Amino acid sequence: MPRSFHSRTSFRSIITPSKLNRFCQVSEFLTILKSIHSMFCQTNRFLTPFKSRSHTMGALFSKPISHGIRLHPLHNLDRANRIAAQQVRRIPEHEYPSSPYDWLSHASAAHLSTLRSPERRAARQLPPLVRHYQHVSDFAFGPMKFPPQTGPRSLGFTVSSDSLARIPLAFESEVGLPVRYYGDGSLRYRLRLCMRPESDETVSPSDWVVSPTHWPQAIFPALNGQSLMVRRKQHFHHDLPVDLSDLVVKGDNVVRISFPDKPVNYKKGMTYFVAIEIVSTMSHNALTSMVLEAPPISAEETGAEIQRRLKPSESDDVVVEDNTFCINVADPFSSSLFEVPVRGVLCKHLDCFDLETWLQTRQGKPGGGLEEPSMADNWKCPICFLDARPSSLRVDEFFAGVRKGLLAQGLGKTKKILVTADGSWSAVPELDDSDDESPVQPNRSVGERINQNKATAPANIIEIDDD
Repeated sequence: MPRSFHSRTSFRSIITPSKLNRFCQVSEFLTILKSIHSMFCQTNRFLTPFKSRSHTMGALFSKPISHGIRLHPLHNLDRANRIAAQQVRRIPEHEYPSSPYDWLSHASAAHLSTLRSPERRAARQLPPLVRHYQHVSDFAFGPMKFPPQTGPRSLGFTVSSDSLARIPLAFESEVGLPVRYYGDGSLRYRLRLCMRPESDETVSPSDWVVSPTHWPQAIFPALNGQSLMVRRKQHFHHDLPVDLSDLVVKGDNVVRISFPDKPVNYKKGMTYFVAIEIVSTMSHNALTSMVLEAPPISAEETGAEIQRRLKPSESDDVVVEDNTFCINVADPFSSSLFEVPVRGVLCKHLDCFDLETWLQTRQGKPGGGLEEPSMADNWKCPICFLDARPSSLRVDEFFAGVRKGLLAQGLGKTKKILVTADGSWSAVPELDDSDDESPVQPNRSVGERINQNKATAPANIIEIDDD
């Protein structure tokens, strides 16, 4: 039969002489503390009088020991701020991770592991080793100007049953990490804020997709009542979008954002825009067909632009000294003649890049392997850094004709052409490295080259006539 707590044996086992000695010391300390507090009460009206307590043995076991000092709420707040200032250290920018996938990012954001992008695998029914690409294809909401203001705001959008069926959900893999299976035509929804000049009232989709994500210091989003955490550059190298895919439902969805009107949310000369993006995943063949079937840039349109650039200016300050100008016909990545010349619809330059090379150089997540699709925000033009998403690419028929003419003349290694105002062109001859039969000198230090020059330089002979 278990012994009762009130039995003499159990009481002696709990209250030992050493414990009783410590209890007496605590009681003596509280008496001293009471005296000190009484002196403070005479000079500080914010302190409340010490409440007397009978420090009996029963009170010790039934109530926690009180330190006896209760500060005014304002004092408590100041003390909390001082403690927070001592415990919280703002990470300087030079200590930010250099990539969202490096060790420092994983170490500093260990508490945010659930926010990391899941591993993406191709669905089993897809052909093996077929490259897939992600890109922003549409918007569920916005872009809309979104300055700070008091009170929460709601962003409503609708998800159809067909769109919901195309959103792959994240599952737990065999090692416990999240994995998401995708297919040709899969969709993702994500929330982004971007910082733009204060004078902007609207932002075009092409300007939006090349604007970096920027999360203000104080912002609190939620989707359908579920709080959302933002991924900041302190932990992920850049501010990253918030993925909404696992929380969207069929029909109406509401994103509520509290973006208070506080000084920390302002930057001089800048304002914010918000949008809910739809990210599509497409296979290599489907994406290539989409670009080739889009309306091309006609040869007449390119020819008119060439004439405009070579037309003499009516201004006396601008003088056109030549009636030709040089255009690159080599892809900027491979440095060889392009096969399918493309450029973005908003590109101001006439230089094109090769479609196949452009797609193959779109990177996925490091270590993702061939199954990992390309990243969704890796579509800036390699020449002007404007929008070059697959939906914005156009084939230039003028340069497609240039390629055909160069190959017909056996000039497939040409890298530049000279174009005249009437649309005619000629290849710029390239130096053939094979004609240079001089031996290649190994790399040497600057000191060695200087010493050799000194050794091989002819000596100056000075004649001195003897008078």
